Amino acid sequence: MRGYRLPKISRKLDVVIVAVRYTKRNKQFKVGQGYVRRGSIWGDITLLNRHDLVQRLEGKQYIVTGAPAQIPGEFDVFDRVRLDQGDGGESIYVGEMPQKGDELAVPLF
Repeated sequence: MRGYRLPKISRKLDVVIVAVRYTKRNKQFKVGQGYVRRGSIWGDITLLNRHDLVQRLEGKQYIVTGAPAQIPGEFDVFDRVRLDQGDGGESIYVGEMPQKGDELAVPLF
């Protein structure tokens, strides 16, 4: 949109996850739908598997959960995605760390 500047938070983001799918057994993140920044623009919606998401988190990319806003290239940001590599394995979560499995607090697809 001409003459409109993106908020600073939207310029810092690398990935915005909008929906996820978990495994049935241990409620681990299996695949997520998200938007990935490609330079100064956002790509189309992309599927991110667990391995790709963990690599991005280890690479210190700024990954959040959210939803697309009405203005293209802007998102309603919910929370930052975090990675914990404790004794019980990797946990991907937002907010407080869950007791078991992963928790991203976005809709399922």
